[in-house]
Amino acid sequence: MSPEQALYDDYVGRIAKIGRQVALGPLTLTELEPRKSATLNAALTAETTLIANAVKARSGPIVGLDPKGKSLTTEAFSEQLVTWRDQGHSAVNFIIGGAEGLSRETKQSLTFSLSLGAMTWPHFLVRPLLAEQIYRAICIQTGHPYHRGKSH
Repeated sequence: MSPEQALYDDYVGRIAKIGRQVALGPLTLTELEPRKSATLNAALTAETTLIANAVKARSGPIVGLDPKGKSLTTEAFSEQLVTWRDQGHSAVNFIIGGAEGLSRETKQSLTFSLSLGAMTWPHFLVRPLLAEQIYRAICIQTGHPYHRGKSH
């Protein structure tokens, strides 16, 4: 197991322990592996179909990670999760696009577009980074001392 996967798994475990306090289910990861395509357009089309099929059976907001998405503070991210929970959503679906980013069609289907910064990040780093931010958001909501930002 890579150090990045171990870090992701650590945060998934932490989320499982305290997520119930804020009516958040477990963090699950679904990997979609499109077949290799001869052209960029074919690759994006295949990925768009895979993503659409994966999220159509799921409830909850669909959040795409995109460098051009909305940049939130940790506190604002936590508040957004609370808003979705208070709207009756028990799950939030985060989508990390492929090397070419999300297709226009996928971006149009999103509930929210979230930026983790203007830089491009590899999947193996985005996963634990996002898991950590979800954990931190839950800590803010529960008053757990992990987060020592402006709210404490």
